[in-house]
Amino acid sequence: MSVGKPLGLSADAALTAAAAAGELDLSGFAPAGFKCRQLVKHADLKRASQLYTEVFKYSDATLFLNPYLLSALSQNGGSTVGVFDGRDLIGFAYGFPAVAGGKNNIPGTVYHYSQAAVVAESHHGAGIGKALKLAQAEVARAWGCTEMRWTFDPKLTRNARFNFNGLGATGIAYLDDYYRTTNSDRILVSWDLSAHETGQTAARAAALKSLRSEYPPELTALNWAFAAEIDAHELASQNAVVSACWVPVPANLGSIDNSNDPAAPDPEHIAQQLRATLTALFADGYQLIACNRREDTAAYLAVKWRNED
Repeated sequence: MSVGKPLGLSADAALTAAAAAGELDLSGFAPAGFKCRQLVKHADLKRASQLYTEVFKYSDATLFLNPYLLSALSQNGGSTVGVFDGRDLIGFAYGFPAVAGGKNNIPGTVYHYSQAAVVAESHHGAGIGKALKLAQAEVARAWGCTEMRWTFDPKLTRNARFNFNGLGATGIAYLDDYYRTTNSDRILVSWDLSAHETGQTAARAAALKSLRSEYPPELTALNWAFAAEIDAHELASQNAVVSACWVPVPANLGSIDNSNDPAAPDPEHIAQQLRATLTALFADGYQLIACNRREDTAAYLAVKWRNED
């Protein structure tokens, strides 16, 4: 049995050592007026655990985050990064090395999995979330990973836009009841960490940029959570895709409360239809690349790429 086999990772020894010691320079990822660095000291990791609990408003101790676990992760292929406002930790993200398995995966694929990123409510809209993801990606690259994955709730369209349009990640699978509990459906996203998007052809990269600038037509409540096919000839990047469609939902789907308003949309019904629609699209070879908004409707953009062979 081979011990310490790298599973296809390609890492620079000096960068890996720096990552393990918490000495990577992440200062360039922080917005002006803030500082970004790896978290390795116990006091920092303890505060990170507290921030995590505060942001998610957890009261059940079984859902708390153990600083010892974070310390172990940071020294063994994982990531623990933070953004500071002065001496105050106001943003935190962590992740770990992973090997793909299960449905919708190529067995043996190695990547860095970003489990969570949290930002103090007082600092929402300050670019902290993006700084955390960029810093986390730098740590992942130092460990030798060229891909990062994470999941998000498909009802949270603001998160979808951040992941697809803001970071350039791609939705690759729909995961039912991801945490083995009800109401925990997630979309799995993949983010290419290779320099200058070397994992993509120039044509694909140009097509992504163009497609992400597309906006949906006017769609009504009758269209919510169903696929609305796009005429490929209407797309500027028609040569790159076989087919494409919009999947519209209420922009506030994650916060609709119809308990006191019978006329309000039924968020559970919309979520179930969204599950069925996206599951079918992924099974048919589509990927999600954008989430754009028109008035009170947000729409996922799903595309099926033309074979580049």
